[in-house]
Amino acid sequence: MEELIKEMSGKLGISEETAEKGVHIVLEFIKKKLPPQMAEQVDSFVTTQSGTSSGFGSIADKLFGH
Repeated sequence: MEELIKEMSGKLGISEETAEKGVHIVLEFIKKKLPPQMAEQVDSFVTTQSGTSSGFGSIADKLFGH
């Protein structure tokens, strides 16, 4: 997730702290749209993969074609 935060910060010209808040807002929004069991899996995945290149950033890359 750190990679996604840094990329958002750089591309949007905002602080990493603000980018991190934005990532969490989007993540919470997405989880609200998912069935509960899938939202739990997202939480688990982000928690275990946070800070690695194979974590949430890679999912975002796949979802948004980057």
